[in-house]
Amino acid sequence: MEVIESEVIEIISQLVENPPKKIETNMSMKDEIGADDFDVMCFLIAIEDKYGFYFPDDALQKFRKLSEIVNEIKKHLDKKNNDSDKTHCRNCIDLRMYKSDKDTIRTAALR
Repeated sequence: MEVIESEVIEIISQLVENPPKKIETNMSMKDEIGADDFDVMCFLIAIEDKYGFYFPDDALQKFRKLSEIVNEIKKHLDKKNNDSDKTHCRNCIDLRMYKSDKDTIRTAALR
């Protein structure tokens, strides 16, 4: 099991008070896991806090299975990693531009 999947299972298991061993990502949150709308809303907020992004407004109706949420997290993390790669390259260019001045390099690196 992947790290994201186990973290998602741990979070939902705490909300519905169901042992993580009895929860799988292919399960329906409401029918099989037993989460009501409030549980799902709290779960989505916990995921947003943990991974630093926001679900769309229709997420409560959109996501039925844990696997759908795991896939959404993975998409967000992939996008975040791609964006950070671009930022890293941009910072490298900035550092090369200021190569001659050590104080300026430190300032650029701390941005």
